[in-house]
Amino acid sequence: GIQHGRMAGAITAGGVRWQAAVAAAQRQIRGTLGALLLQRQKWDALVAESQRTLNHLINVATERSYLVQHVAMPACGAAVLQSRLHAGNCRECERHMQRLRQQCNRLQDAADGMRSAADSTAAFVHTTTTLLGAEWSAHTALFRSVPPARLCALAREVADSYATELELKLAMVADLERLLADSVDVRFLRQDVLTAYLAAWIMQPTQVTIGEGTVEARVRVITTELE
Repeated sequence: GIQHGRMAGAITAGGVRWQAAVAAAQRQIRGTLGALLLQRQKWDALVAESQRTLNHLINVATERSYLVQHVAMPACGAAVLQSRLHAGNCRECERHMQRLRQQCNRLQDAADGMRSAADSTAAFVHTTTTLLGAEWSAHTALFRSVPPARLCALAREVADSYATELELKLAMVADLERLLADSVDVRFLRQDVLTAYLAAWIMQPTQVTIGEGTVEARVRVITTELE
């Protein structure tokens, strides 16, 4: 039979064992890439949900700043009233911040799920390559037109981009916790800074360019291959 870049233990192209190995690889990799796409969908839903939480948080923080700077308090009991308003606002901020932290934990789960799916894809491709050879991995389409090695690279790049975005979001949450701490003088809170955090939060890894294309383009290739 024809040999395709045979490695140690590689089997003859086109034979029964070859076909069985390819079928097994297709089944396994379809599952792992499908899991990657599912975790990405979860990420998108969580970003939309957490965006609403962040918007509420920013509104409450802005309200705190406005109360301190612009609302005149009655002379009698002004300090007590101001203290109560401040305490209530801080509790509201903390409630939204806690929800945002929980949503970040779920974003972490989604990013970890994408990483696990990419790693599993690579493991299945490696195992099958030891049987079918490097030529199969590099040049033979697994589903439609993309060879296994390229699918591995695409999955890894997608997982990497979301892991990077998660780091940025966790850093933003840490910054917001410092900005909105009870002890911070809210007169120094700037609306444009808070709004910038919201704009940055909305940005998605799919809009980032890697090499010659975007993450979204890579996701489309994977999706098309599995259709």
